[in-house]
Amino acid sequence: MLRFHKWMVSKKRRSEVSGRLLVDECRPATPLGRSESILTNIDTQKSKILEIGPLYRPLVKKGGGNVFYADHCSADELVEKYKDDPLVSAHALADIDFVVERDIGEACKNAAPFDVVVASHVIEHVPDLVGWMMSIHTLLRAGGILCLAVPDKRFTFDVLRRSTTMKDIREAHEEKRSRPPLDIVCDSYRNSVGFEPGSIWNAPLDLERCAVGWPSSVVNGKIALHMKGCYVDVHCSVFTPWEFLKIVSSIVRDYKIEFSVRYFRNTIRGEEEFHVQMVKGEAGTDWDSLVNEAESNAVWPDYLPPSLLRRGMALGRGGSRCSIRPA
Repeated sequence: MLRFHKWMVSKKRRSEVSGRLLVDECRPATPLGRSESILTNIDTQKSKILEIGPLYRPLVKKGGGNVFYADHCSADELVEKYKDDPLVSAHALADIDFVVERDIGEACKNAAPFDVVVASHVIEHVPDLVGWMMSIHTLLRAGGILCLAVPDKRFTFDVLRRSTTMKDIREAHEEKRSRPPLDIVCDSYRNSVGFEPGSIWNAPLDLERCAVGWPSSVVNGKIALHMKGCYVDVHCSVFTPWEFLKIVSSIVRDYKIEFSVRYFRNTIRGEEEFHVQMVKGEAGTDWDSLVNEAESNAVWPDYLPPSLLRRGMALGRGGSRCSIRPA
């Protein structure tokens, strides 16, 4: 049985840090920075690393021949795609080694196996999560590590969207989806909420003042693009930390993909993401305990009472996927 060591912090602070690390020594009480947490216990100088979707902020810098970048577009295509986005266009984009047209495993197989695969804010965009995890598994060496940073829907523009279920995940894999289906495209554009990142920690979401959904002209434009066969990029899956762990546990069990959790950091106060590391070829994760701990130790805004209101925030609107009729 694998043993997880908790951070050496007081009970009062443990719920905020919520780090679990499979090592023989405990970590200090000071929470790690973002990149340090995502890459906890990774020797980036000696490891052969594949980073997916680095854009202009790669977590692992290229040095020598051990770091490779993959994305759905070439560097030139990314420049064109983001030319009107001031947050991206002002920066130099990473040079892409592998362009992923459909399958990440096929695109990167000639450089495999990798010691580490890094994916920050990538997995929520994947149309077929099961297929993607299978591909990552084939790219990693035995004992290789998948490092993930995943947005927590409670604190992002996805807060009102229905959480992804294992039923959704199974359907996506059965259909071998290579792009988001129309209902998820519509759900994303109609139910996303416009607010300043992190502001939901400080005050309740005011739906009278925040923009809910994009204008009808934008939604109809995205529907038209999808109907033409174009790829409309959205968050295909949305999770809380414990929902994500529960879904991954089901994928590992049902599809016999050998991954175990090496490290988990819950969303901490003021942030919008959680971090997970998984090891290829190891067993022993007590998934039920990990899921329960992630939920029971979750940090919530101070203005929310520890009762049904918190669950309501986590569940979003709770309805079915948004209608695909034109807006």
